[in-house]
Amino acid sequence: MLRKSLVDFLSVRCSADQFTVQMDYDLNRKPSRLTATLSDIIWRSRLCLDDKPGCCSQIDEIEKRLLISTPYHACNIKETTYASGFNYTATVKFTTNDNTKLYYTVTCRVPFRKEVSEPVVELIPADPQLKINESPLPLNTFIIGNVFPSDVTKEFHSFPLQCWTSVNGSAEKKTIILNGCPMTDLVPDQLVSVYQDKLAEKSSFHYAEWTKFVLSLDEKILPRAALER
Repeated sequence: MLRKSLVDFLSVRCSADQFTVQMDYDLNRKPSRLTATLSDIIWRSRLCLDDKPGCCSQIDEIEKRLLISTPYHACNIKETTYASGFNYTATVKFTTNDNTKLYYTVTCRVPFRKEVSEPVVELIPADPQLKINESPLPLNTFIIGNVFPSDVTKEFHSFPLQCWTSVNGSAEKKTIILNGCPMTDLVPDQLVSVYQDKLAEKSSFHYAEWTKFVLSLDEKILPRAALER
């Protein structure tokens, strides 16, 4: 009877890399089903996925719930696959204050992560008068590249793969960036600076709000005559 009464307050949240099990005991959240007696039983009890450290619940006093949050590879969570993702299954042990033990099976279904390929890129000139296609960029101007791939959150980090400069559209080009890296062997040191703003860590990803390559143009890159113009 107790097992059936408690199941309404047990829930699972599935993120890309976390398996979260919680049991609510907040009387204000579910007043129609949660009684004061059940709330007290839950508050005095414990949830566990395994006997290992980090696999049992903590009390979230603000949200008034028992909470376990763990990576999928931990705490005896079983992994299987289905057509488009992974099934993660665990047994939750609910132990009351008087050592009564109840067991529940919970499952998370997580789709495979999609590979990002050929994102749509919109190049925005800083000066509206400039054109993107084959237009010269005057000194002290820049362009901004906004990347909008589908199914990707802000953890996606973009950067220019290639950059070169030439004088008056001549065939001779000076490569500045190749495969995303400044060409320090072709471009002398200190001529290319890389800046990243708001670098942060989200789960296993790193991202930057923007990445800026700053190139110092002098006669080491361009002929003096071009610089004088």
